[in-house]
Amino acid sequence: MFNSPASFDMQNGSWSLSMLGTDYLLGAATGAYVAPTGAALPMGDDSEIPVNLPFSLAYPGGTTSTIWVCSNGFASPNSNGADYTPNVAGFVGGTARWAPAWHDFDPTSGGQVRVDSSPTEVRVTWQNVANFAAPGTSTFQMRFQPSGRVDVYYQSMSTAGNQYLVGWTSGTTADPGGSDTSASIGAGVQLC
Repeated sequence: MFNSPASFDMQNGSWSLSMLGTDYLLGAATGAYVAPTGAALPMGDDSEIPVNLPFSLAYPGGTTSTIWVCSNGFASPNSNGADYTPNVAGFVGGTARWAPAWHDFDPTSGGQVRVDSSPTEVRVTWQNVANFAAPGTSTFQMRFQPSGRVDVYYQSMSTAGNQYLVGWTSGTTADPGGSDTSASIGAGVQLC
């Protein structure tokens, strides 16, 4: 959790979640950010939209052929709502969730959430998405692959607005405590 958006230190960085048995292994992403060319999702402020995948995506706890994309910087294999206030209790107590940048974004004030889809990967990009009631925009991308691998790439990230929460949760679990994701990437960390 980055309580101050100015402390978000992953700008121009990346990370990856790879399946390791029934868990994820956090490590460095391969590849790079790809400029989106796909369709813009009709996102409102604090909204989520289901996106069908052209493959079955394995993740710790299940598989899905649909991801729910939220305008506020996260995606889920099941609906998690569109809460704009990142909080640990909601993160670990909800359903499974990938949160590259859970934050109060408002695409109706600027930017788009776009989806590029092929049989080998689905990319969801928050492109120049505006903060809610604060200056600045952010651009970041998630790449889902049939192997269950999920890569996250950050471009420019706003240092204004409310806090950020970054990570993965299988949901309905106890709070494992915080960790420094940006410091853990190089060593590789098994997430259960």
